Amino acid sequence: MLASVGSTPAGLSDIDVTARRERFGPNALREHRARPLRVLGRQLRARSSSCCAGRHWCRRSSARESAHSRSLSSSPSASGWAS
Repeated sequence: MLASVGSTPAGLSDIDVTARRERFGPNALREHRARPLRVLGRQLRARSSSCCAGRHWCRRSSARESAHSRSLSSSPSASGWAS
């Protein structure tokens, strides 16, 4: 594994460190500053839009079910016309 990244158990030499730093930049993570109110706002918007989508789907689903049940109740076999 170490050989595949060009290192040894002792680590990189100073020359290798300098060369890699020049090539790839510093070995540091970018600082992320989350703003709590913005995060909360995004979460609430995401939840409200998913609730709206769910409500729309539920309305369509219940409309289809009631239309289906109406069609079943008006069929001859459901009303007892056929034996």
